[in-house]
Amino acid sequence: MRFALVNDEKANPQPKVHGRCPHCGEEVISKCGRVKIWHWAHKSREVCDPWWENETEWHRAWKDNFPKEWQEISALDPETGETHIADVKTSHGMVVEFQHSTMPPEELAARERFYGNMIWIVDGLRSDLDLGYFRIGLGSTPIQTNPLAYAFAWSGPDRRLAGRSHLAAESSKPPAY
Repeated sequence: MRFALVNDEKANPQPKVHGRCPHCGEEVISKCGRVKIWHWAHKSREVCDPWWENETEWHRAWKDNFPKEWQEISALDPETGETHIADVKTSHGMVVEFQHSTMPPEELAARERFYGNMIWIVDGLRSDLDLGYFRIGLGSTPIQTNPLAYAFAWSGPDRRLAGRSHLAAESSKPPAY
């Protein structure tokens, strides 16, 4: 996870620092090595969200386009008690999830049911093959020009995008706000 509570404030990991998970309250330790992106990890090695997965630089760069207060927000279903951590939740209640890796269709559907008011930002340019499928699916005319966006239909093997309506931005880099 990106943030932990250190002295009751949302903080980035720093070497040899301990904190508390802002979602479950358990102790977390900073992981600040040279290979993986710096992050917090539960000391018990058990994560508090079954949808948790490692973050990439791509994922972190997209999250950085939003205020810190909107990042890694706990969501609770009051009827079932189920909790999850949204990548971003805006002040208007819109959840934004960033997805770099593949995911089972059942999990994708479960996340959409759980969050309701949400959108996906998907890295469709992870490889030359993805780029080829992406270009095949693009409509020939932009649906808007500022920022430049196209409607597209995914035809590749990655099932994250199958059967849904999509918008595609021309750049693989996050927009600057």
